[in-house]
Amino acid sequence: MLDKRLSYHRFRASVTAANTSEAISALENLANGTQDLPVMSSRVMPDAAAKGPVWVFSGHGAQWPAMGKELFETQPLFTNVIEQLEPIVQQELQFSLTEALKSIREARSDELQIMTFSMHVGVAAVLVEEAGPPSAILGHSLGEAAAAVVAGTPTLQ
Repeated sequence: MLDKRLSYHRFRASVTAANTSEAISALENLANGTQDLPVMSSRVMPDAAAKGPVWVFSGHGAQWPAMGKELFETQPLFTNVIEQLEPIVQQELQFSLTEALKSIREARSDELQIMTFSMHVGVAAVLVEEAGPPSAILGHSLGEAAAAVVAGTPTLQ
């Protein structure tokens, strides 16, 4: 029934409240243009921007042994990203992305995090070349850093 009467508008808002009276107060304030509780508001993307793929970069925990090995060996764009990151990672973490991709071993948490970031950015480079850029990019936890780089700010350097 609700789907038959619901009107879709360009703007959306949500409030965070601990109880019903806080929610009512927050919604009234939102309607009046004043906000006293956490309120999130935004607008819906135009139709042209809303079409196409949305890339979501995951956080820590999505890795597995040998992840990325085949990409490193067969995808030049992926390999190029790893090669760009290699000297930075070597200097900062005394860790080799290339060696990690070639071997199958358990990695430390800091190694897994930079590997996950590198995988995100490397796979994105391949996807942009193969399918074009996404309409939107989202990142969760550790994936936020990769999403920011893929979106263009900051750079890998």
